[in-house]
Amino acid sequence: MASTSGSVPEYKQDVGSRLGQNPLKKRRLAFKKLLKHDCLRLLESPVDHSLSKNVRVCPMQLDELSQLIRRRRTIKPNQMDSRPIERDILLQLLENANWAPTHGMTQPWRFTIFEGDARRRLAQRLSSIYREITPPEEFKQNKFDSFAVNPLLAPTVCVVGMKRQAIEKISEVDELAAVACAVQNLHLSATACGLGGFWSSNAAACSDSMRTFVGLDERDRLLGLFYLGYPKGDWPESTRTPIAENVCWAGET
Repeated sequence: MASTSGSVPEYKQDVGSRLGQNPLKKRRLAFKKLLKHDCLRLLESPVDHSLSKNVRVCPMQLDELSQLIRRRRTIKPNQMDSRPIERDILLQLLENANWAPTHGMTQPWRFTIFEGDARRRLAQRLSSIYREITPPEEFKQNKFDSFAVNPLLAPTVCVVGMKRQAIEKISEVDELAAVACAVQNLHLSATACGLGGFWSSNAAACSDSMRTFVGLDERDRLLGLFYLGYPKGDWPESTRTPIAENVCWAGET
């Protein structure tokens, strides 16, 4: 029944008054419907940050977030097809990365995007840097070849950087962690769009020469390349060890 003008909306009415004297099973089913209604209302409503302290946590939202996090995969460039990523999708991914945690609001993440022919310049520079910084006895031709090809296999490549705060009030560790959080936001958002991602942090991608190539300063840092693209095949499966093996509770034996 629709609420009349000036009355309390149906989803805000007292649960007990709406369920009356129904048997317990019916009451539980009705409560689940109410919960689903509230969750959908929250998801469909625009975000009002002035009300953020009063927003209720919805179990449905946590379930969906958990599924997304556990679906995230590393998909390498040779597993991506050539379909370009729509610009509006890419901008939304980057905007989500921009909402990562940041001490002192320094927002130190920097992304330099390579698409189309620009990827060829990146591939040439990456492979030449590998040759420059690698001792002859450690040089591997197949690795050199992969540096020259990988940026051309993914439709979009992001060079990930950390811009150091001028006064350096925030520690470098904190700034690097903030950039890592931004990349995680980017990767999760890509997963939601059916895009694969691969974060490559090899020596050439994190070198001073690559940092100069993308226009960052001496005090700044590079954290590698992030490849984005649609997977060629099925979405890969993955596993994790039980969390209990990686957690200890202080004071408990």
